[in-house]
Amino acid sequence: MRKHCVSCGLKYEREVGYFYGSMYVSYGIQTLLVTVMYLLNIYWWKMDALYLVFWIIGSALAIFPLTFRWSRIIWIGMFTKYQPELKGHAWHDKQ
Repeated sequence: MRKHCVSCGLKYEREVGYFYGSMYVSYGIQTLLVTVMYLLNIYWWKMDALYLVFWIIGSALAIFPLTFRWSRIIWIGMFTKYQPELKGHAWHDKQ
């Protein structure tokens, strides 16, 4: 992951361990995935339980790179105010 935004210069990691909280967001996204797949299996797919477990694990591992980035984007979005007037300026030190 880059240290700063290439567009506005925002410093992503504010302090050591800043993104530890994004693990909770990632957990929520993965839990949503498992719940949706489980409900799809109950009402539509009707797979055997062992196949469903492997299917869910495989899907979770396959989309992990996406959920990793999404969780960090959501986490930093919760704590950073968007300031379009500063776009293009190195405002990371002002935050």
